Amino acid sequence: MNNSESDPSAPKEWENIVAASVIGVLSLITLSAYILVIVILFRNLKTFAKNSYYTLALSLAFSDCTMLALFLFYSVPCTLLHKRIFGDTFDLAMGVICNVVYFAGLTCMSLTAINRYWAVCRFASYARVYSTRNVVILLCFIWLVGIVSGTFQALPCCYLRYFYDDYTYGYDMELWGNHYNIWYDRSVNTITFITIIACYSLIIMKQPSKIGGVRKSMSTQAVQGQVRRANLEKRLALQSGIIAVVLIIFGLSFTIVPELTTNKWFNLMTSVLYIINNGCNPFIYFFFNNAIRNGFMALLGLKTFCGETTVVPLERTIAVSSVNRAKTMQSPLMFSVASVSMVRKTVA
Repeated sequence: MNNSESDPSAPKEWENIVAASVIGVLSLITLSAYILVIVILFRNLKTFAKNSYYTLALSLAFSDCTMLALFLFYSVPCTLLHKRIFGDTFDLAMGVICNVVYFAGLTCMSLTAINRYWAVCRFASYARVYSTRNVVILLCFIWLVGIVSGTFQALPCCYLRYFYDDYTYGYDMELWGNHYNIWYDRSVNTITFITIIACYSLIIMKQPSKIGGVRKSMSTQAVQGQVRRANLEKRLALQSGIIAVVLIIFGLSFTIVPELTTNKWFNLMTSVLYIINNGCNPFIYFFFNNAIRNGFMALLGLKTFCGETTVVPLERTIAVSSVNRAKTMQSPLMFSVASVSMVRKTVA
């Protein structure tokens, strides 16, 4: 998100066309794929809402789609026409929106990493901890961080702009407030990277919690259900982990490159890396996520949607299993009592 002063040499028209074409094509492809994922999630909202991971994924999708739309519908025309097409005030508004969704997305990635750690390593209490109420609180926190962080860009000392000469968004370093915003930006990125690395390191190194001794009080069917659920959470963790790796690799790139050079082609590369970082998620979903693939096939009318996203609290599973076991044990006894009563009546 950092950017140095623009190159004083104005780019040629063909250079603007090349830059706008690259940004436009990548943004269009990734945004279209993301919108398709969002349509699938909303078409099967009751199913996907049963797992809080998809709620966080939907929040991240909104952030990423907004950023991709800014590149496609604002950055491309500004680059082609080589001006701020709707004036300075509109450009400042786009900067505010850009930073709101940027910081909301970073916060969402951190909380998603924690969500995956809890689902894999502490899945016995996952459904209780990530209840509907708690997930709503997390969503409010995500967007509160985004709104507060983005609001700073509305101040006269802290503007974020699209530099059509450099083909990238960046802080206007002529304003004193942006010298502090850069460090805030770096701090949030660092916290996000540390959180992601810590959570996925624990997932890899720590033995995931097992049902353990409570297996004795559960039926075979209940145990198998919990095993399937644990495997599902691991697959979602792998999917989310790949997204996190892409964020770290590309995030470091589009954060460090502007610090090293002011060349407009390197700045274009940072925009490309940022678009790929925001737009790769739907392709990862399609490749690794069976439920979303099934939703896509159902959207095309090729099959009936069957999503494996249900999360049943372990405590509830144990309770239901115990009741069923008790009923099973009671049934032969009740049958024996009834048989003795019939015999007595017959003898009488």
